[in-house]
Amino acid sequence: MFVSLDRLNQSINDTYQTVAVALSIATLLFGLAIYATVSVFIVKPLSRLSKAADQLALGNYVADLPPVSGDEMGSLISAFSSMRESRKLSEAKLLQAMNAAEAANAAKSVFLSNISHEIRTR
Repeated sequence: MFVSLDRLNQSINDTYQTVAVALSIATLLFGLAIYATVSVFIVKPLSRLSKAADQLALGNYVADLPPVSGDEMGSLISAFSSMRESRKLSEAKLLQAMNAAEAANAAKSVFLSNISHEIRTR
């Protein structure tokens, strides 16, 4: 009925080793799960938003945005989308004002040319 101390000590060491391996594997799996979650919910949407910002800087207003969610990332994407639309509208207004100014300048040039001609021919 007695167990030798060496055998008991070996059994305890084997148990410690098994628990250490199991904890190491569980920690590794937990780390991989956290990495995958962060990658899917944070890194990929930020990467897509960064690419859309680069496209916006080049004047492309139709770059694909990540879908809006109910968290902080969704708020950031929504704010970016609003900024993009605002910039698009401002640029359109600026272009319209520039075209109007060019048309007014052309009309002024024609008017001054006509007045100059009238003054010279009288």
